[in-house]
Amino acid sequence: MGKLELPEIPNVDRVRLAAAVRKLVEQHARESATPSVGPQSLSARLPALVSLPPSDSEVEGGADADATRHFLGLLEAAYLVAASDGVTSAERAALGELIAQVTGQVRGDSVARALARFDEEIEREGLPARIAAVASRFEDFMAREEALTFAGIIALSDGSLSRRELRGLIEFAEQLGYSMGELQVTLDTIASNLRQALAELPASTTG
Repeated sequence: MGKLELPEIPNVDRVRLAAAVRKLVEQHARESATPSVGPQSLSARLPALVSLPPSDSEVEGGADADATRHFLGLLEAAYLVAASDGVTSAERAALGELIAQVTGQVRGDSVARALARFDEEIEREGLPARIAAVASRFEDFMAREEALTFAGIIALSDGSLSRRELRGLIEFAEQLGYSMGELQVTLDTIASNLRQALAELPASTTG
């Protein structure tokens, strides 16, 4: 197995970085929305999290159910990568606020409740099993590409990527069928796009 090189992320304040990540998430959603879900932005799917049932398998059928399941998978994939480094209650709440901030649609506590549910699944099944289970939800190329990129964006959204988070991202990428070289390209592309998004923000961006 080759070695990944961590991409360089600009050292900027959290609000400005979150604004750039939000722009990147919305751009990626427009470009990579899967055919089964349609050309909806990720931020448009977030309100479904407010009233999620105990299990996504209980969501009734139809296009809205597909969108809910798909976004829930994206969110859990991103969280599992973060959980590879261990997630305290405070960190989980902060991640919920971050995801809410970069999507701009749902209160952080609503997202945090979903993340707490993911912890229950990790406790019951173990992290490797959850990573494999979530990766198996993304069946076509576009869905896999969106999942890996979204997980990578969220992993890099705090301006750093720990070794354990990187290991989690590698494991998720492998479960999706990506090589180390392909993951490196994905991370480099995310970092490059993030730097570009930061450069395009107004100097007075405050969130």
